[in-house]
Amino acid sequence: MFIYYLLIFSLIFFFFFLKNKFRISNIYNIYCILFIVLAFARDPFIGKDNLAYFDYFNHLLIGIRLGQFELFFSLYLDIFIYFSDNFQFFLILTSFLTLAPLFIIVNKFINLDFNRVLFLLLFLCTTYIFTFSILRNYIALSLIILALSFIVDRPLLSFIFTIFGSLFHISLLFLGFLFFISKYMKLSYYLLVFLLLPLIFVVFDSNSFQSLLIYLIDVLRPGYNLYEVIEIDANPSLTIIFMFLLYDIFLLLNTNIRGKYNNILLKNSLLFTFLSLFFFWIPNYYRLALLAIFIIGLFIIISIDSMKLKYSLSFQLVFMVFLLVFFYLNFQIEANYYETFF
Repeated sequence: MFIYYLLIFSLIFFFFFLKNKFRISNIYNIYCILFIVLAFARDPFIGKDNLAYFDYFNHLLIGIRLGQFELFFSLYLDIFIYFSDNFQFFLILTSFLTLAPLFIIVNKFINLDFNRVLFLLLFLCTTYIFTFSILRNYIALSLIILALSFIVDRPLLSFIFTIFGSLFHISLLFLGFLFFISKYMKLSYYLLVFLLLPLIFVVFDSNSFQSLLIYLIDVLRPGYNLYEVIEIDANPSLTIIFMFLLYDIFLLLNTNIRGKYNNILLKNSLLFTFLSLFFFWIPNYYRLALLAIFIIGLFIIISIDSMKLKYSLSFQLVFMVFLLVFFYLNFQIEANYYETFF
């Protein structure tokens, strides 16, 4: 895990102490390249997802399909296998398609150099490690961010990008849907509906709801072993709830943020606070919550950047300390395991 702490603390050092002496834009570009290089260098068997992808990849090479991924990811696999049978190169290309578009998009939306460094810290402390293993979710991440960037001014285009993203992983459709409908619902109605639904499921018959979910996912992904995924992925991490609570408080108290995303971010942060209390057992919810944490944090940074707001040193320090605690509590196992290939 040493390499991740080294990256984190070096970013904090540049953010606080060198921003007036060096061009942080150069630092940002260097770290973007470094993140991509580290992803390229990873062992191909990191994480249980990569083992599953490796088996699926090798079966495809001999003409056997084990189930079916989403349309775009299946096409991506078929096209790649047509040209190469090297799984390591497949991971390298996938890493590039995941990280490069994300950094390009962020570079377009965030203009102030120190906010770009803050984005790197957010990315490193929340979702970067999982891009090594959870391929389909993160290859669609840039599409979801593009969708949110157009949600206010061009909602149809936003919806199209959401659909495209879900064709790499179906869970992104749920995430995009939540952000999309939050644009049209009043905050009070939005919170009331999503506060009552979990309570109804818990009080009346959570087993029936779970059976319905299993049926729906089996329609979307035939042969998907949902019970096994629930057993593996259930992670009722308190730090997930605390992170959303931090966003809730930040967005409620900082009325000086009047960015166009503010109401949407607030609704979804409050929503995920409630969902994290009740739905942590749902397959892939933990991953979806991590994506939501990263996306909400990213658009808060974009809103602050667009308003050219500056917060006190103490506020920045508290924010970074919280990210460090979040990183340690949620990723110390993964980070220690992932360090072995460096």
